[in-house]
Amino acid sequence: MPIKVVFCDIGNVLVRNSASEIYQKYYDKYGIPKETFGSVFDFIHTGQSTSDLDKFIKTKNLDPKIWEEFTNDFFSSENRNDNLYRLLEEAKANLGVKIIYTTNNSVGLQDILEKYSISDLPDLTVNSALIGVIKPSMEYWAKAFDLSKSLIPGLVYDQVLVIDDSSTNIDSAKNFGFQVIHYQGNTSDQLIKNTLYPIEVQAQNIILSDPSGIEKYINEL
Repeated sequence: MPIKVVFCDIGNVLVRNSASEIYQKYYDKYGIPKETFGSVFDFIHTGQSTSDLDKFIKTKNLDPKIWEEFTNDFFSSENRNDNLYRLLEEAKANLGVKIIYTTNNSVGLQDILEKYSISDLPDLTVNSALIGVIKPSMEYWAKAFDLSKSLIPGLVYDQVLVIDDSSTNIDSAKNFGFQVIHYQGNTSDQLIKNTLYPIEVQAQNIILSDPSGIEKYINEL
């Protein structure tokens, strides 16, 4: 069944970073495991206030200055994943696939979208901080799917492709009934392309960026 909607994560997928190297750096320097920083990010994704975040950091015995240093390193390492962005942009233009950002991000998400020039791509954004439930909960996927059906009435689970770097999120999305790709860097891009473009189209070697190729593809659907 052809893909009609892509649920794309942002952090470490559409916006890449050097998280692994930075986590190792802070473990070597301060003895702080990545799980500690991860738990703080998870707390941020729930949309709590700054004062609540400060209190939570203290419960983790994490020095606020180290957290500030860590976040500066983390966010300065980020950059747009141009390969994936172009792939999704072409699928949207050529195949009519709807792109939906599915993210456990903060209420400051719009700043991130504009900073990395990715705000024009999505048809919809499902931000956990605004809908009150987070990935990997089934409630999150149910909400995202219901919102997607407002764009494509009659949409079914198998027509949704989830791209995420979290194995936990991928497992829950698969259990919900979606098609999934566990994103692991640029090596995943070809798999995404193969999933979006039907095998028979690839076999015919139709160049979908060419108008005649697009017309031929649509006529043969």
